[in-house]
This record gives sequence, structure tokens and C-alpha cells, in this order.
Amino acid sequence: MNLRLLLPFLTALPLVAAEFPDPLAAADGTVATTAQDWREHVRPGTVQMFREHIYGKRPVAKPDDFAAKVIREDPKALDGAATLREIEITYSGPGGKGRIRPVILTPNISTGPAPAFLLINFRKPDPNQPANRGGEWPVREIIARGYATVAFDFNDVDPDRPDGFAAGVRAIYGKQPPPADAWGALSAWGWGASRVMDWLETDKATDAK
Repeated sequence: MNLRLLLPFLTALPLVAAEFPDPLAAADGTVATTAQDWREHVRPGTVQMFREHIYGKRPVAKPDDFAAKVIREDPKALDGAATLREIEITYSGPGGKGRIRPVILTPNISTGPAPAFLLINFRKPDPNQPANRGGEWPVREIIARGYATVAFDFNDVDPDRPDGFAAGVRAIYGKQPPPADAWGALSAWGWGASRVMDWLETDKATDAK
């Protein structure tokens, strides 16, 4: 079944829907009666609808030349409570090279790999900033409970401005001008989070499971 032929583009949708669509119905009208039916027949169309109309299509997953290295380490961060590492993730595509610099803190009280919380931050991650001592990025609270935490600045991936598509990862992999179903900033930031998670899965100090 070609879902593209069944799903209209955004410009063809009505301004106000007469009624909400059935969440158990596939694009061709078939209604799922079991969880397996939904996973096999409804979910693919729903995911594609979100991909085409909300988040856009990502042209690439993990780059072939993905690389990561530790560029700075402080074993006595947060008054000795954590080890801080700054990571440099690099990649390249048809439009140039990109770089993400996440910061990860792991608890020094931990005797083994620690589960990690990942934050997409809107500034360069600095655990000593006043804003990061409260609810925005509660680093000390996370570390005190034995968890690791990692954050990166979304501007490393895709700047939050009207012409951001021309300066970040979308410029490296996307077409210019972008097509109607091109990935947007939210998708690009999620792509960046996925690349940070790729590195986390290789880090011996964090529990990837």
C-alpha cells in the first residue's frame, strides 16, 4: 500500500475537521481490532503522517563518519560530587561538517555504570550556571541520587532562528530551498539527541540499558 497516495499534503487539508479521525483506523479506512493489527496496519501510516506533516523527513540517521572524543575532563566537578566530561561529536555531509559538544556529569558515588538523563538545552550546558541549580537542569539533585546527566546546546545542531535551516545540520544534509516535507527544527534537535545517545551507548561510565 502506497501511503503517500492516501495521505494529502498539508495544503490540501481542511481548515477545520468536521470530526476527529478514528485513531484505530488506517489511512485506507481499515479499523484495527487488536493491538497487533494496530501495530502492523495503523501505526506505520500514523508515523508517516507525523513525518510528512509535523516533523518532516530526516534524510540521514547516524552518519558514516560519526566520531566522538573527550576533549575536557574534571573529576572534581560540583564540589567533588561528579566527574564532568565535555565531548566533541563530529560528522560531515554534502553541505559541510557539523559538531555537537555535549557535557556529561557522572556521580562519583557510583560504583558502576550510571543511568543517564539527557537534556536538550537552549544554551551551552554549564552546571554552575544559576539557572541550572534549579528546575531547568537540576544537576546536583540528579547526581545526588546516583544518576548521570548529559546536556547539549541545540544551537550546535540547528540554530533557533528563522534561517536556522541554512546554518545547522539541515544545511549539511538538506536541500536548499527545503521541500514541503523537509525536516524542521524539532526533528533536527531530536536527531542531535539521537547522536548523543549513540555516544552514550559506547560510554563505559553510563548504563545504556
